[in-house]
Amino acid sequence: MDWLFAQPLDSVIFSNRIILIVVATAVASAALSALAMVTVGGGKYAALGCFAIPISFLGGYVMFLGVPDFPSADPLHLLPYIVLVGLIVGIVIDTFSHIESTRLAVVLGWPAVVVVTIGILEMPNFATIAGLPMAVLWLSAVLTNLWLGLEHRFQTTPVVSLFVITIGLGLLAFIGGSKILTILSGILAAAYLGFFALNWPMPRFAFLAVGNLGAAGAVLALAVAQALFTATQPLPLAVLLLVLPMPLIAGRLPFGAGPKAGPMVLLLVSIIPVAAAAAIALHLKGSFF
Repeated sequence: MDWLFAQPLDSVIFSNRIILIVVATAVASAALSALAMVTVGGGKYAALGCFAIPISFLGGYVMFLGVPDFPSADPLHLLPYIVLVGLIVGIVIDTFSHIESTRLAVVLGWPAVVVVTIGILEMPNFATIAGLPMAVLWLSAVLTNLWLGLEHRFQTTPVVSLFVITIGLGLLAFIGGSKILTILSGILAAAYLGFFALNWPMPRFAFLAVGNLGAAGAVLALAVAQALFTATQPLPLAVLLLVLPMPLIAGRLPFGAGPKAGPMVLLLVSIIPVAAAAAIALHLKGSFF
């Protein structure tokens, strides 16, 4: 890992090694999505197709940081295990149960598991002001899961929104000077992009338990790590949540209601809160305005 910390942030991010990892993650996600189309696409188990996102992200993580230690006191070492557990639990739910029968556990329980696991080092301070960010993160994750469970105009809406939020997390991590979280956000965004490429304009995979626990769980884990262990301020992170209501606006715009152009319109509209969050982060850092 010496190479990572011996170079400036921008040199690391745009190095051939990192670019190769990001591209390989996107290609792997697209390939896994294509495999899912052949095996489970359109059938009873179509929701399992979302496994392409967490699996390709885990592959990118290993290419970047190697197989992490377990158990570990480093929250970034715990991150891939959280994603893996979320994926496995999601597969079990989507295969043998129905997400409605497990809605409470998915909406309330899984965010608590992620927040507590990533923030385990903060637990001794939970009774003090240090516990407030963890409670706020849990509530934000619950609201996000409730949003994921809504009936969206397009099945691709959660994928587009979570992709944009991941890009926003990477941008805030870059502004805050966190090399590892910047790159991990880029790897996860690549996983979402590869999946979207095979799931648009014809949606093939429902975003149910595998999507909520595995794919969205990876976004949550990155957000929790960034909120608790970096210099990123809470306000820009909170502004990123404004990406979630953007489908309401996008659907009222020209072409926003079309199945082909709608996701693209949503993507463009969702950039607005990301840009606002970045501007706020730069202002708080003292390098803007």
